[in-house]
Amino acid sequence: MMGLRRLRADMALLETMAARGRMARLAEPPEGGLLPLRTERYDERALLASVLLYLACMLSMPRHALAGLAPFTLFPAALLGAGGLPWRWAARQAARALPFTLLVAIWNPLFEPGRLALPGGLSVAAGWASFAGILARSLLSVSAALALAGSLGWNGLMRAAAGLGCPQPLCALGAALFRHLHGMADTAGRLVRARALRGGGGLRPRAWAPLCGHLLLRALGRGERVERALALRGYDGRMPSLSPRRWRWTDTAWVAGWGALFAAARWWGCG
Repeated sequence: MMGLRRLRADMALLETMAARGRMARLAEPPEGGLLPLRTERYDERALLASVLLYLACMLSMPRHALAGLAPFTLFPAALLGAGGLPWRWAARQAARALPFTLLVAIWNPLFEPGRLALPGGLSVAAGWASFAGILARSLLSVSAALALAGSLGWNGLMRAAAGLGCPQPLCALGAALFRHLHGMADTAGRLVRARALRGGGGLRPRAWAPLCGHLLLRALGRGERVERALALRGYDGRMPSLSPRRWRWTDTAWVAGWGALFAAARWWGCG
């Protein structure tokens, strides 16, 4: 029950932050400066392209080049600041990925022999160096993804993916799934609450099967109603946008500038 509430709260906060950026873009004049560092002033495709370039350059760094990852901390910090996103929220969400990263990286000190030379005649075990590198890459990747999702919202992220060539049915399915996940989480919460009020007690393993069955039936019914509603409204496979954006020279400058910085950071880190 607490997990469902936390999921709904996080999703609501994500959409609220993205909506706040859209309202700020509508309230300001279109010509507000040379290159304003505000994510709502850029095309969604430009933001997604810059994050993809960032991940490609950062994740392709050598696994022991921990110092070379230092310049890559600039982009998530700039994206969080430009999107007006709270740092505590980003840190809390990024920390949730740490247990999964630790499960993968904890084996490196055990199975990777050898030592790496450090300046000043010092050395460190190669396994621990790669362990720290995996943790750093995980935090940087999750931070960049959170900043992008918080700036665009899930629907904006799906529109950006479609604009960069992702199949339209897949993007439409992702947008619909996110939209109706709120309803399904609320339905699951009501089922659990109703069972508790009728003296069902805690959720024992044998109680999961009927609950999941009822949830599946309600999900199928909801899906059929949504399909009929979309068909009556002339849905053709593309989700309409009320405020479509056009690619401008500022978007080109955003992608080119960050791409050049990522390439320089990778060249410096591998050198």
